[in-house]
Amino acid sequence: MGKAPVLTLLVLVLTAITLISEPSLGEAASGELVSSDREAIINRVNSIGVAADMNDWPGVRDCFAEKVELDYTSMAGGEPASLEPDRIVENWRKILAGFELTWHVITNHEVRVKENEGWCFSYVEALHVIPGALNGETWTVNGHYYHHLIRTPGGWKVDRMKFLKTRLDGNQALPGLAMKRAEPLQREVKFESEGSRLVGTLYLPGDYKDGKKLPAAIVGGSWTTVKEQMAGGYAREMARLGLAALAFDHRGYGQSEGLPRDYESPLKKIQDFNQAVKCLQTRPEVDGERVGALGVCAGAGYLAVSAALESGLKSLVTVAAWLHDPTTVKLIYGGEEGVRDKIQVGEKAREKFDKTGQVDYVPAISVSDRQAAMFGEFDYYLNPKRGAIKAWSNRFAVMAWPEWLKFNPLETASRIKAPVLIIHSENAALPQGARKFFQALGGPKTIQWLDGSHFDYYDHPRYMRQAARLAADHFRQTMK
Repeated sequence: MGKAPVLTLLVLVLTAITLISEPSLGEAASGELVSSDREAIINRVNSIGVAADMNDWPGVRDCFAEKVELDYTSMAGGEPASLEPDRIVENWRKILAGFELTWHVITNHEVRVKENEGWCFSYVEALHVIPGALNGETWTVNGHYYHHLIRTPGGWKVDRMKFLKTRLDGNQALPGLAMKRAEPLQREVKFESEGSRLVGTLYLPGDYKDGKKLPAAIVGGSWTTVKEQMAGGYAREMARLGLAALAFDHRGYGQSEGLPRDYESPLKKIQDFNQAVKCLQTRPEVDGERVGALGVCAGAGYLAVSAALESGLKSLVTVAAWLHDPTTVKLIYGGEEGVRDKIQVGEKAREKFDKTGQVDYVPAISVSDRQAAMFGEFDYYLNPKRGAIKAWSNRFAVMAWPEWLKFNPLETASRIKAPVLIIHSENAALPQGARKFFQALGGPKTIQWLDGSHFDYYDHPRYMRQAARLAADHFRQTMK
């Protein structure tokens, strides 16, 4: 055995001795180890890595106590720091969000428990990936973790976390590149649709340089929504994954022009998407021959029709698509009588608008008004930390009911020739619609079944990132 392996082994042994001889761990050695506590502690330690890999920053935050002693001095020097969890999340996000993939494998847990304190020693290997990076796509870190945890009403929480590096391998420049990529660039975009000026945001990779032409995706969100909701979230993810992505406000919504306001017209939205394709095809940041689209919920149905009209879309991805037909409309909206009543109410509202210019509105969602377009406890739309943002009006023009209820994107599936990827879940809305759509598609097609509920795909980091990666891979493969 040569000197280098001996020294490496010596370093590992000394590191382990240092950890085991720390007073807190030594004191814990006499503690009683309860199997349920051991499992909970291991799960908590592992959850930090899993949540960080998914860019689930609320999930990372939930693993920590209100103050954390964080020691990464073996990586970067300096001194250990006492930080609040929000600060830790902020620092980690600035780097980890810039990698296309990170993968923390944490193993060989040694756990001790004494009353309301827990200690965990483990091995870790962390893989970081940026495809196409100069001088190598991967950077790998190996080392040991030492976690101290306290028992709280919310379960075991980490209040001390120490990392001891044993090996670095791969492209050492990737962390710096990731920091540049972590926060996408944003450029305001304006274009015309049927005489109205529409406003959008073009998201670009953080390391984008002028003159480069990227494959691009238009992103459409659910009905009644604005660009700052799920459309902007997915556009941001697309940019982090190396594409240009456009989220915009349709006519009558958000910052865009157009009357009446908050009028959910499938026809108007499809026209807007067609104009968005033309806009991207002429942008200097975009390769005009490689423009695709990603539609979430109702946006998937609108974009499906746009693709069927040969609008120039080269590829299509649907995520948790709302794809209804006359049969499912009756099931959802109260049978033939319920559908007929809504159509009649909508037609009367349209007559009133034509005569007076006045628009009858109901809430887009409500837990108290049964006339709302969506009635019930839907956290995404009610939670200010999710979809209940100031830019969203939470209004639905009653005269939109006839067009919405008669809209049938499934009947256009056979005319779509662009490659299609369907991302859906059995727990999302209308899985039968996704199956019908897939079966009827006339061109190359793939369907990917994941888990998660419908609204998870609107903004939950794990499901968004998973869907976004699948979408980005699909766009790269089909828009070469």
